[in-house]
Amino acid sequence: MAFLLYLSMSTEWSINYKGNELVLKDGFLIAYQLLLFEEIEWNYGSSDNELNEFKIILLNDTATIYAGWWGGIDFTSLSEATINKLIQLTDSIIQKARNSMNYLTASHIYRSCKEAHDYLISSGKSDWIFEFDSAELIYGDEQLPIENYSHAFHLIKLLMMGTLKHSDINGLLVG
Repeated sequence: MAFLLYLSMSTEWSINYKGNELVLKDGFLIAYQLLLFEEIEWNYGSSDNELNEFKIILLNDTATIYAGWWGGIDFTSLSEATINKLIQLTDSIIQKARNSMNYLTASHIYRSCKEAHDYLISSGKSDWIFEFDSAELIYGDEQLPIENYSHAFHLIKLLMMGTLKHSDINGLLVG
């Protein structure tokens, strides 16, 4: 199964925080997790211990979703300071998606997946091992539907902020 083809499948996964749950289609969640990993790396590198632990959890979860097993992010164990950092990083992801034609493309997500895979393997803390092959890249630089992805990312941000309302959710994002 090609990775980017999988991004368009409609399996659903959950994100939990403070007793609230947001269910999103896997393509939105995988893209978010990969872009969040990238933002954490760019902004913090390995300077924040809690974010370092979260990166491993995040990437193992991404691999789990990719494999078709149950997956989903649970932010409840993170400190408020880390949640605030993740909210800021999510804002950055949304802005980049809206402002750069090269940011939210199939090839960028694929490259992020490869980088995440390599990071997870080099950390020695991988629960799953996948080999990614460039032959799986089937959409090239096709831009993903920015508004749908940006809205999904915004919902994740609202969940972390504790302000998500049922009326915020778009039927395209959830089943």
